[in-house]
Amino acid sequence: MVSASGIDVLGHPVASGGEAPGALPGRMYRLAGADHLVRIAKVIDVRPDTMGIPHVHFELRVGRGFDRPADFEETRTLSLETFVGLFREAIDH
Repeated sequence: MVSASGIDVLGHPVASGGEAPGALPGRMYRLAGADHLVRIAKVIDVRPDTMGIPHVHFELRVGRGFDRPADFEETRTLSLETFVGLFREAIDH
């Protein structure tokens, strides 16, 4: 949900097209954990649920490095706020 002022419901500036930074469909984001695992999220869609809370639907790939085979892959959904808090590093690959 986007307000007319160019700020989304979480207070993030809105990118062109209305998506909040850090959750753009088609983009990939990385989360490297202390457990030496790399989590790569590819955003499929960002849309509000029935209560109007924005959620990110994404493909998650977990492995020991970006160019190695994934140890684990699945599709997940998180609130936009949680997703942006975890996956802060956008990657181009």
